[in-house]
Amino acid sequence: MTSESLPELGQAPFFSRLVQSDLETLASSVRFVRLEPGQYLFHEADEANSAYLIKQGQIEILKTSYGRQVLLALRGPGDVIGEIALLDGGARSASARARSDSLLFEIPKEEFDRMVSSSPTAARSLLQAVTARLAETEGIIRQKEKMAQLGTMTAGVAHELNNPSAAAQQSALDLKAALEESRQAELTLHQLGLSGTELEQIEALAGQVDRPTAANGGSLARHDRRQRIEAWLESHDDEPWKLAADLSDAGLDEAKLEALRLAVAEAHLLPILTWWAARSRIAQLIEQIAQATGRISAIVSALRGYSYLDQAPIQQVDLHEGLENTLTLLGHRIPPGVQIDRAYAAGLPTIEAFGSELNQVWTNLISNAIDGVGEEGLITLRTASEGAWVIVEVEDNGPGIAPEDQGRVFDPFFTTKPPGAGTGLGLNVTYNIVSLQHSGEISLRSEPGATVFRVRLPVQMESRGV
Repeated sequence: MTSESLPELGQAPFFSRLVQSDLETLASSVRFVRLEPGQYLFHEADEANSAYLIKQGQIEILKTSYGRQVLLALRGPGDVIGEIALLDGGARSASARARSDSLLFEIPKEEFDRMVSSSPTAARSLLQAVTARLAETEGIIRQKEKMAQLGTMTAGVAHELNNPSAAAQQSALDLKAALEESRQAELTLHQLGLSGTELEQIEALAGQVDRPTAANGGSLARHDRRQRIEAWLESHDDEPWKLAADLSDAGLDEAKLEALRLAVAEAHLLPILTWWAARSRIAQLIEQIAQATGRISAIVSALRGYSYLDQAPIQQVDLHEGLENTLTLLGHRIPPGVQIDRAYAAGLPTIEAFGSELNQVWTNLISNAIDGVGEEGLITLRTASEGAWVIVEVEDNGPGIAPEDQGRVFDPFFTTKPPGAGTGLGLNVTYNIVSLQHSGEISLRSEPGATVFRVRLPVQMESRGV
């Protein structure tokens, strides 16, 4: 590039304080880059080889967050872009795309490094620009990430609520049919003219059916019992499978069936068994509805506890309760092959803290552990008391974090995940909540098969600095 670019470089705020000799050297090394609307200058995670000064047009700065591109900024003539990655020595943390026909000066990394190292005025200008830009970008991403996390958690809670609510609804519909079957069976029994002995048998059966024993034994044992009952019924019923399941769930076996057969008239046996099966079915459905609504209640309670709804910002926080509420709300994210091991200390004291913020800490750490182990693995939640402090550790047996990355995990925008899978702010937010809001400590140790985030918090807020 010739000296014709010198005046434009000197007018840019970023280079306005450079001495003439630095400007001349810079002008001799830059080249023009032209972009059409929609064309990318660089992509997130690309290697950084240049910085750019916008001469004409507008450039969108985009970052992928939770599968969507977020517009961080719109840069125009006179703005420098791409310089942060050169200073950081890492990959691009965002993408740059032309919104309109654009013309830019490309500044090679070698010349950029030389300018910063040799010119105090350039270094100061760069520091001011980068500080302001990081603050602006971080604020936008934090807000976007909060909204994205809220949306993700809302979807997760909806998913968790959908299963028990659907189960309760279906059980209620089935209960209506079962009640009608029971009414018809009772009408049949009244028309049979049962003897006193048979009525006594029915009364005894009623007490057993109202206390279903389907939970007794494993699924294999219940299946075997059902098969044996169905085999026994074949000589008394043309469709034994219709009654076998409900009679088995009521705790019936061949011995009880045979005792009943000997105590009642042969013609009365099947109507009595039909009534018994209907009563058993009703009891089972009521139990299913109770379990489903209980699960809904537990999820709602966990959500209220997680958010500390209607409570003051600072509370006496039960850390075990916070961890359990977080696990409940993250249940949809935990694969079936991932085991959660709780190594909770007995008698752990409550602590004075910002409860909802601490729950965000547990959400970030447990979410990272889930990502670390993949579809199968072990996550251990461990707590302990240490004088005026409490300790919470989140450990996973995943492949671990590379040694060269461990010192940067709490830095803003640093992430080991692929583009779009993380913003690089989760652990930075976690660090700020623990260290700045609670005057606590958070540390990491990691090797293959054991990655541990250790959080140390004061029991009382006045313990800060101890």
